[in-house]
Amino acid sequence: MSAYTDDQERAVRLLHRVRDWWKSDLISREQHDRMAADLETGLRRTNVFLRATLFVFGMVIALAATGLVGVIFEPRNAMIWILLTVAAGACFAIALLLVDSYRLYRFGIEEAFAVAGIVFAGVAVGLFFEPMIDDDIAVVLGFTAAAIAALIVFFHFGFVYAAVIGMAFAAAAPFPQVDSDIVSRSLAVAILAAFFLAARLQRNSSRRSPEAKADAHGDEFPGDNYSIVETAAWAGIYVVMNLQISRWLSYPVDSGPFYWITYAVIWMLPVAGLWIAIRERHRLLLDLNIALAIVTMMSNKAYLDAEQKPWDPITFGVLMVAIALGVRRWLESGEGGARNGFVSFRLLASERDRLSMAGNLSVVQPSLHPQHGPEAPKPGFGGGGSGGAGTSGKF
Repeated sequence: MSAYTDDQERAVRLLHRVRDWWKSDLISREQHDRMAADLETGLRRTNVFLRATLFVFGMVIALAATGLVGVIFEPRNAMIWILLTVAAGACFAIALLLVDSYRLYRFGIEEAFAVAGIVFAGVAVGLFFEPMIDDDIAVVLGFTAAAIAALIVFFHFGFVYAAVIGMAFAAAAPFPQVDSDIVSRSLAVAILAAFFLAARLQRNSSRRSPEAKADAHGDEFPGDNYSIVETAAWAGIYVVMNLQISRWLSYPVDSGPFYWITYAVIWMLPVAGLWIAIRERHRLLLDLNIALAIVTMMSNKAYLDAEQKPWDPITFGVLMVAIALGVRRWLESGEGGARNGFVSFRLLASERDRLSMAGNLSVVQPSLHPQHGPEAPKPGFGGGGSGGAGTSGKF
């Protein structure tokens, strides 16, 4: 059973859209006020900055309280799992209490306790099985428990990032136990593909539900949640298969059939993803696969073990500009400046803000070349006038 009703979830999303329409000058202030009054849910919300602050403080409180209890009772190493199990249950209970009693919605503090409960549950299961079985198997069981706890949090509270966390834990489970990099990566891809298909089926079923008849592309609740999970699973598959950007996962092979299979896959995934996204107008998947296509082109020389040239970034930038201009001209040449509903400009203020934020981040990133300060002047010693002692020399 979810902590929020479907009507509340839909009202929150629609209110966000109404505010975005108003900021984009698509509706007037009077229209915004009338629609916002009809979308009142009674849930308490806050801005993103305070939400992040409360999340950090909540995590600190959960970790510090658990550590304090551990210092007071000093449990033996074999019994720490009991403390963590109790802490996990207490965190979930506090999150439930905050939501039920104070009607918090993405307020930060309840999210912190829910996420802390996921971490405590995973570590508790791993420590419980550690004395009985191999350490690697205990780690796998801990990852599995954390994944299950994360999915429970997702289905009850609707925190989409909890589903992504659970998916990451599940995909990471094969790596500690399986020695073969090929087998571990194949299992991880199979797990992520299962998440992708499950989220896709749920998203498609939400499109056929009576409440979402007007939603042609599954963008309404709960389809929007599953679209994020679907996109994250697709990104996870790409990361696992691209050996050049995920060497930290294990020790991948640098030759052989599997190496060249992954090379072919990282070219096929963005193409297939773009085709699916354009056909279904799946915005998140579209943005993701554009980024994946860029990463694939950046990984090409590393895969082929080709020599990196100083002019490679310039050539790559010119190619990106040419593609962007070509796509823009193609869209604008369509009837009404659009093709199949796609336009070459940003309609909503939120989209313009995200683009602006991306530009700001590109400016503040550190330079690839180290910046050297001016060299300190070397001391100049003049010749001494009295046997070299410097009585009349210059220092």
